[in-house]
Parts: sequence; C-alpha cells; structure tokens
Amino acid sequence: MGAADLVTTEMALQLLNTVGLGLVGTGLYGVYKSLIQRSELLAKSVNELEKAHDAVVKTMDKRSHEIDSRFDDEKKFRGLYLSLLEDAEVHRSKIKEWKEDELHALQARLELVAARLEQLEHDNRALQEKYYELESQLGTQVARNRFLEKQNKEFLVELGKSGPTIRGLA
Repeated sequence: MGAADLVTTEMALQLLNTVGLGLVGTGLYGVYKSLIQRSELLAKSVNELEKAHDAVVKTMDKRSHEIDSRFDDEKKFRGLYLSLLEDAEVHRSKIKEWKEDELHALQARLELVAARLEQLEHDNRALQEKYYELESQLGTQVARNRFLEKQNKEFLVELGKSGPTIRGLA
C-alpha cells in the first residue's frame, strides 16, 4: 500500500465523509422541514384551541348571564307573588271587616225594624182595642139614640093626643 493507495483511500474517505455529511445534512434538512410543518400544525391547533376556548368562555358567559337574569326574574316573581299574597291577605281582612261591619249594620237595622214592628203591633193592638171600645160605644149610642127616638115618638104621640102640635117639631 503505497502512497498512492493512501491518497486514494484518503480521497475515498473524504468523498465518503462529504457524501455522508451531505446525507446527514439532507436528513437534517428533512427533519427541519418536518419540524417546521409540525410547528405550523401545532400553531394552527393552538389557534383553534384558543378560538374554541374563547367560544366556550363566551357561551359560559352568556349562559351565566341567562342564569343571572332567570334568577333575577325568579326573585322579582317571588317578590310579586309575596306582594300579591300580602295584598290578597290585606283585601281578605278588609273584606272580612267590611262583611262584619255590614252584618253589624244589618243586625242593628233588623233590631230597629223589629223594635219598630213591635211598637207598631203594640200600637195596632191599642188601636184595635180603642176601635172595639169605640164600636161598642157607638153600638151603645146607636141603641140609646133609637131608644131616645122611640121615646121622642112616644112623647110626640102623647103630645098629639094632649093638644095642638107645633109644626116643625115633628
């Protein structure tokens, strides 16, 4: 192995080193390209995840506002319901008081009417008694009047027998 062989071997080694380094460089370049593509995909994925996260946050925020508004509506409704119950209770008590007042007023009127009716019945009985008394007196006076008329006729008859009569008396 001479010097020429050594030079050829060295050249072959250098050529092989150059080719090997070229292949390693090409391999590194391929890895670099795939890493760049992968990093671009990861960046897109991160962007999509950020968008999805923002969408979820917006949805949750919207939902929380809806829940808050429902809760506020529920509180308002309960307040209104309690207010209506209180108003109904107040009106119920006012109606009960009014009913009791009306019943008392009606009872007072009925008592007045009953007292007036009793007074009228008493007055009616007294008037009937007076009527029967007056009717009895009238009957007595009618009988007495007939008696006196009869007696007067008898006197006139006696007077006629006894002497001249005065005209206009009979």
